[in-house]
Amino acid sequence: ATPPPHPRPPPLAAMVLPAMKGMEMPCQAAMVTTFVMWALNFFAHVKSANPANFKQEYSPVQVEKPFNPYERVAANMVESIPIAMSVIWGSVLCGAHPTGVTISIYCICFFRVLFFVLYVFMVQPARSVAFLCGQISIVATGILGLLAAFDVFS
Repeated sequence: ATPPPHPRPPPLAAMVLPAMKGMEMPCQAAMVTTFVMWALNFFAHVKSANPANFKQEYSPVQVEKPFNPYERVAANMVESIPIAMSVIWGSVLCGAHPTGVTISIYCICFFRVLFFVLYVFMVQPARSVAFLCGQISIVATGILGLLAAFDVFS
């Protein structure tokens, strides 16, 4: 006789989603923000592409290239967005306060989009203020996640 087949484990979503009851708003906010950050990142990288890099030739003369704000925004996105996304999703998965973390995630999204626009149009010091507000929003999201992870308010 052949042994009975091992039962197939349930998919991860089937195990996680029931435990996430009440976290629909933060999950939606995190997903919207993740997609918006991806779109901004993609747009910045497309706009910062240098056609000269696609030519198969060498020029010994170095020409000073003009400032390209999209190039700087793209570099900034690469530096800061992965960690911000980790903080967002970590806070959601830890079960941070649903309303508080939803608000802080949407603040991250809003201030990041604002920073992007202000940077592209080179509006200072508003660009720096938007960046700072975005960073404060990330810190707030992280604190809410830490409070949930250590079950401070249960």
